[in-house]
Amino acid sequence: MLKTGFYFLIGAMQFVGAFAIAEIPVKKIEKTPYCSHIERIDQAKVIDPSEAKFVDYLVVSKSRRKLYALNRGRLVKAYDVAFGSGFNEGPKASSGDGRTPEGLYNIDLKNPDSKYHLSLHVSYPSEKDKAFAKANNISNPGGNIMVHGFPNDPSKNGGKLVDDLDPAVIRTIHPEQDWTQGCIAVTNDEIEEIFSLVKITKDVKVPIEICPLK
Repeated sequence: MLKTGFYFLIGAMQFVGAFAIAEIPVKKIEKTPYCSHIERIDQAKVIDPSEAKFVDYLVVSKSRRKLYALNRGRLVKAYDVAFGSGFNEGPKASSGDGRTPEGLYNIDLKNPDSKYHLSLHVSYPSEKDKAFAKANNISNPGGNIMVHGFPNDPSKNGGKLVDDLDPAVIRTIHPEQDWTQGCIAVTNDEIEEIFSLVKITKDVKVPIEICPLK
């Protein structure tokens, strides 16, 4: 019953989200190094995470439903990912649309105390995202986009479900079902690995390309 109810909720979110933003023009996404030439990923030398020691570039392919972790142009690892309920509706434009941003951003913050099992903050919205929102009378372009793991157990969240998501259900549907609010989700073990490999400082960020659905 719980899983059936969850699928119904996701379907309803997709319907309402699509209806609410149907009149918003599709945002133009500039070409980026890997998204424009995704074959570079397939041609990259593959190395072990222990050999890499750090990741200096992330690429997310919506078409492939993959997150690629790179080190100096070499492929460290590929991860299966889940997206938001607005996965098929284009790049994120407004708060609550369930969409995942597209384009080139940075990982600019690591949060070990996230309500999801670890999270890496994506630098959305950019100035161009804000300008697009203003030009289209969108009051809030949204934010808090993360690469994260599963929602924390209620025992770690004051006895409450994180965003009404049951971790037990998420484990059974990930990554086949898109279940986030626009973020990019991996498993808890995977986010621990990515989190340890992504090294950022106040002045050094890790780029993340999010490739449009084609």
